[in-house]
Amino acid sequence: MDPNTAVMWILLGIFVLTALISLGSLVGLISLQDYYKKNLFRTVIGEVVVVVLGFGGKAFALAIRDQQTNFRELLTSQVKGWQWQYAEKSWRSTFVFKADKNGKLTMTGQTEQGPEGQKQLLIEYCSTEPFTVPDKPMSFSFKAKRKWTKEAGAKLQGQETDVIITFQVATALSGASVNPPAETWGMVMTPGIQ
Repeated sequence: MDPNTAVMWILLGIFVLTALISLGSLVGLISLQDYYKKNLFRTVIGEVVVVVLGFGGKAFALAIRDQQTNFRELLTSQVKGWQWQYAEKSWRSTFVFKADKNGKLTMTGQTEQGPEGQKQLLIEYCSTEPFTVPDKPMSFSFKAKRKWTKEAGAKLQGQETDVIITFQVATALSGASVNPPAETWGMVMTPGIQ
């Protein structure tokens, strides 16, 4: 038996024994002074809390691991793409990921500003080459181009910049777009809506 399994069984035995003694004293099968009864009940409650938190943490870790395993599928699953809004601006971006016949991904995207029906296209994005998502990544990056449209203003119109876009696993799909050497825009993405 490996050490982790042995420790788990020992802790389980202690928990069961403590619970049986506490319950036995509650119904009168075991005679204990009130001081010991109170401490045993506190111990059982503490053990239950630790077990619940432990199982909750394990379930959360498994959910994150499953999300990591299916990162590629997660990106391509949203037909309408992934959207995010920049906290410091009234902009909304949408990225769409598609898989080619070799299993590599490509990305196209755009950033718009303004209310529904009056949106202006400010920026267009596209990956510079097909990229792969590694198995079970905590994060991954790919290269893209960012091009400003005429709606962004005469000063920015037509400017094209190489950017590095990084995604990382969290409780939401989040990431950042980096414009070397200095500018970084963080984002948290949600599935695209109609």
